[in-house]
Amino acid sequence: MAQAARVLRRNGPTAWMTQNGLEFASNVLLFIPLGLLLVLMLGRRHWFGVLFVGLITSCWIELAQSVWLPMREADPRYIAAHVAGTTLGILIAVAIIGSKRNTSENRRPLSPVSQSSGRQL
Repeated sequence: MAQAARVLRRNGPTAWMTQNGLEFASNVLLFIPLGLLLVLMLGRRHWFGVLFVGLITSCWIELAQSVWLPMREADPRYIAAHVAGTTLGILIAVAIIGSKRNTSENRRPLSPVSQSSGRQL
């Protein structure tokens, strides 16, 4: 990770990237698939439950690290990064579901309309 941060700092557009920033960004990216896949599996009306699963999973990971990996410290910033990643995954999934819904509605054939009554058959 430190080597990747050094390479990023040497290149112009990414000179601002620090090791802490890189770790935070990678923790965000790590949880995007969780939010994305769970919402795609469960449906977009379960987004709040998916966000809760992301929070609980993140807390469990940080707790497990502090208990079983004594050289690591639990850090609330990582919980925030994981929740942010889960939220991004949820937003991406909701956008995918919404775009699929819009394209399927646009492709649906129109119902025949009766000329005399103006009602759909």
